[in-house]
Amino acid sequence: MMLTKIAVLAATFAFAASGVASPPPIVAAPDQSDAPLREIGHVRATDPLCKSLVSHATAAVNVFLDDNLRIAQTVQLLRTIDLDSSPLAKSLGSRDMTRRYVTLRASAVQGVGEMKAFLDEAKTEPNESQRAELIAFANALEGAIYRQKKIAEDLSRFIAYVDSHDGLTSDEQEEARVALQAAQNDSRTFVDPFGWENDIPPQLSQRAKYGAEQLEQRSKPIASDAARAAAHVEGAFSGC
Repeated sequence: MMLTKIAVLAATFAFAASGVASPPPIVAAPDQSDAPLREIGHVRATDPLCKSLVSHATAAVNVFLDDNLRIAQTVQLLRTIDLDSSPLAKSLGSRDMTRRYVTLRASAVQGVGEMKAFLDEAKTEPNESQRAELIAFANALEGAIYRQKKIAEDLSRFIAYVDSHDGLTSDEQEEARVALQAAQNDSRTFVDPFGWENDIPPQLSQRAKYGAEQLEQRSKPIASDAARAAAHVEGAFSGC
């Protein structure tokens, strides 16, 4: 029974990893693809160490899967958000991004904590080969969750940028372009936290779309970390 659940865990990891790099263009309600993964938490392991390891791993993997979805939803939000049409629109957009940042970062911090506890316990496994697999699994999964935390922090920096800059309607952007062209000695470059340089101040919503592309690119290594974790699942847990 345990080996069957381990196989399902690995398959679910592979499924999740394949989806990180390409968030869905339209965010739908979460499916139940991770339901078998959650079942690992109900395994009746008799060994106290195994029981604790399974508990930490289940919590961390659930964080990983949930945060993958949160990142995909945030990318979609940045592609469509309105931060320029009015002060109210900007305020509502900032509030939405902030809510997503707080949830994503808190979740990732929890996941990193679970994996640190897992790693501390994994080092006490007496079987040398299984201990090595447990540690490799932990390092890979913690790396994936840490990258998710970094994405939350990237989003936080963009929120701070938005909150400290005025939105621009299309007319205001055109006025700024004309004014800068008229001031021939003005060679200012406008740079945002995602690294977009422009000699004409872009609208905040345009910067958000660029930010969506950057977050999507920065998500891609998460898939590699998850694949490495999946490769060690059976070796790490088959002895439980």
